[in-house]
Amino acid sequence: MSCVSIGGSTNLNAVNTALVCKNLLKSKTCALLNKGEAEHELTFRYAVDRINNDSNILPQTTLIAHVATLDIADSFLAQQQVCGLLRNGVVAVLGPHDSIASMHVQSICETFEIPHIETRYDFESYRADLSLNLYPRPSLITDAIIDLIKEWRWKTFAVVYEDNSEIVFQKFFDRLLANALHDLDGNQWRVDPISCADGHPWPHGTTLLNYMRQNVFYGMTGLVKFDESGFRSDISLEILSLSEDGVDVV
Repeated sequence: MSCVSIGGSTNLNAVNTALVCKNLLKSKTCALLNKGEAEHELTFRYAVDRINNDSNILPQTTLIAHVATLDIADSFLAQQQVCGLLRNGVVAVLGPHDSIASMHVQSICETFEIPHIETRYDFESYRADLSLNLYPRPSLITDAIIDLIKEWRWKTFAVVYEDNSEIVFQKFFDRLLANALHDLDGNQWRVDPISCADGHPWPHGTTLLNYMRQNVFYGMTGLVKFDESGFRSDISLEILSLSEDGVDVV
C-alpha cells in the first residue's frame, strides 16, 4: 500500500488535503486556505466530489477531502506543518496565496520533488522546475494594459480588480490533477512518506508534473496551457465597454 498527497492554498492559514484511493493505493492531496474561507473549502470539496462521481475520470481512484490548519505567521511552524503533510505521503501542493509562504512551500517541494501549483500572481520570471502557476503570465497582462493605454491615448486610468479568482483556480487545479492522475491511473507507482530531515525525493514527482504540464483544456477563463517555464502564456483577452445599454465586447 502506498500514499500520495497533494497540497494547495489560496491565501494564508489553512491546509485542505484530499486523499486519493486506488484499490490498495492511497493518494493524498492538500490545499492551503485562509482561516474563515469556508467558500474556498466548499469549492474544493465540491470539486473532489464531482471527480469521484464521474467514473470516467478516475475509474480506479477515489478522492477523500481533509482539512488542516497552516499558520504562516510563523515560518518555522509553517515549515514543520508542511513537512508533516509530506510524512503522510503527498503527490502535489496547491498554494499558498501569500508570496512569502509560497516561496517556503515551493522550496520544500523542489527539494523533495513534489509538484507545486501556485494560485497567485507571481511576478518573478523564474519558475522552479517542479512548479506550475495557474494564473496567466503577469507580463502578458501588463503588455495588454500598456497597449490599451497607447492605443486609446489615456492620460489617466485606474485598475480595478477583485481578488476572488482563487475559487476558479482551485477548480483548475482539480481538473489538472484529475487529468494527470487519469493518465497515470493504469501505472503501478507508489507514494511513500517523506521526511524533511533525512528523506529522499519522490521519484514520480517529475513524471506527474510533466503530465500536468502537458494537459491542455478549456476552463472558465479560456484555454489552460502551460509553457516550458510553467506559466500560462497562450491566453486570449476580451475588452469590455460599459455603456448605458450594458456591457459590450469591443
